[in-house]
Amino acid sequence: MKSERTGAAKTKRQSSQYDKIVRENLEALIPALLEKVLDIHAVRSEDLPDTLQHTKERKPDVLRRVTDQRGDTFVLYVEFQVADEPDMIFRMADYAVMLVWGYRLPLRQYVVYLGSKPPRMPDRLDAGLNRFQLTLVDLRKTDYRRFIGAPNATEVLLSILADFGTQPPECVVAAIVQRVEALTEGPLRFQQRMNQLRILAHLRNLQPLIDEVMEHLLKHFKEENDVLYIRGRQHEKRHMVTNLLTQTDLDVKTIARIAEVTQKFVRDVKSSLSN
Repeated sequence: MKSERTGAAKTKRQSSQYDKIVRENLEALIPALLEKVLDIHAVRSEDLPDTLQHTKERKPDVLRRVTDQRGDTFVLYVEFQVADEPDMIFRMADYAVMLVWGYRLPLRQYVVYLGSKPPRMPDRLDAGLNRFQLTLVDLRKTDYRRFIGAPNATEVLLSILADFGTQPPECVVAAIVQRVEALTEGPLRFQQRMNQLRILAHLRNLQPLIDEVMEHLLKHFKEENDVLYIRGRQHEKRHMVTNLLTQTDLDVKTIARIAEVTQKFVRDVKSSLSN
């Protein structure tokens, strides 16, 4: 019993971490969520006021009025779910009635499942003459290529939760890290993105691969910085030799000794000046 409580507490903590990442980046994720996951092509989308306080256990992840390319207007309600909650159907049914009652618009309601195992939560509720159904979307079945080519790093992060198909996980993980690095400005922001990626990677048991790729990437950065340093030093030496050649009467041997370069280096600079 104690181990069950410990496992449940760990799951709750992890779920809280994933919820935090989703909520922090939700605004940037909404366009990708609509088009690439829910197949909704919106021409207009606006947040709806959160006015149904007496019905809610928590604030909805996405609650919007959407008009799609066919001209259909509806309320879009989405919940991101990590835990496989068997009672989720009851909460969603409660929201559905209140949202249709409150806004008097058609409702499209989704649970986007982020968990690591196939969801077993019901998506239908049969209460005799009354029936309810929601759309359960398992992100593990979405092709990762829908996200990895995105123009923002937030959307690229979703690749780690998607379907890699026949691609080796280490290749996909490396591509995700490199893509996020290319889209992120500054080392601090990049580190924040990597921390988010590590948390999400726990859902797919991929954190060791993230760390391995990061180790190779940091080594690459170091080598690249070393090359840049060497190039910078060469530029400084060339500038010094040029000044000594054009502003003094010192011979090649003396200039080489002062600049701490080879005599060939001095002769090459001198030759370039005369061309």
